[in-house]
Amino acid sequence: MVNKTWEIDAGVGVTVNMNLKLGWVAADEVNGFNRTLSYISHYMTNWDMYLSSAAVSGANNTYETTRTGITSLSPFAVVDTSALLSTENIVRTGISIYPNPTVDFITLETGDVHGTYLYEVYDATGKMIYSISNSNSVNRINMAEFVNGYYILRITDKETNAVITKRVVKE
Repeated sequence: MVNKTWEIDAGVGVTVNMNLKLGWVAADEVNGFNRTLSYISHYMTNWDMYLSSAAVSGANNTYETTRTGITSLSPFAVVDTSALLSTENIVRTGISIYPNPTVDFITLETGDVHGTYLYEVYDATGKMIYSISNSNSVNRINMAEFVNGYYILRITDKETNAVITKRVVKE
């Protein structure tokens, strides 16, 4: 997969009917990503599947892929046909994220289920601005210095590669 998530929103009352082209650099490709079998996956209640095709070369040493006919917005990711796109394993762990919205810290609790997780925070442009990986049952992320706005929290179970994304608001 491409180690990025794109959160795309529209204004209130806007009807969405669009084509989406996403780009990335080769250094963002992880887990044996095969760009000849890539597609854009859309997260609604789960990550969906889409017709795969070969990514094309873009400007400034990037690669690009396109998805057409998008009528709703939420997180998007670029994956290949071998990607495990499940939130089931993490959802069952009952990870709690609070408070949301926050002014300073968000707390993430994995409860009684132990494992190693990768916690990443992305800004509205899709740039990763924070990352930590550990097996602590409680983690706090200091967002006090972040600009007010929306952020995407991406949590990856390091054992199963299952991923969940949540929107976090910094006030």
